[in-house]
Amino acid sequence: MRTFQADDVLEHILKLNGLIEIPNKSDSIKENRSFRRSKKSSKEIYFDGENICVANGTQQSDRKSVLTMNELKMLLLYFNISQNDSREVFPKGKFDFKIAESYFDSLEKELNSIKDLNSNRVRRKKIKRIIQRSNSIVLN
Repeated sequence: MRTFQADDVLEHILKLNGLIEIPNKSDSIKENRSFRRSKKSSKEIYFDGENICVANGTQQSDRKSVLTMNELKMLLLYFNISQNDSREVFPKGKFDFKIAESYFDSLEKELNSIKDLNSNRVRRKKIKRIIQRSNSIVLN
């Protein structure tokens, strides 16, 4: 399985998915880079040397040195999902790799059971929207 580190390849993928690099005036080290949806966004991915860190405001959420494809997909979903839908995958509004993957997997299972019962149309649309957003993430 392909993995990703805090390097130029990951930077390219982040930019492909709508994040922009925010220059850090106080830090002249090239390895310490920061990415957000916009300059004023509170959600941030930053490279702390070899670590990939996720923060929301002043609160650090999670960090890893190497990401799998699924972890990167969940990370990008965190930045590209609407606030209304984000509570389904990120229940506390805070990013956590393990929690996000388990919640996303449970949503896929729930969608299958709702389809089988042909019930709860509103919930089904919401889950489909989240899964479609996840599938639209570009990892090339």
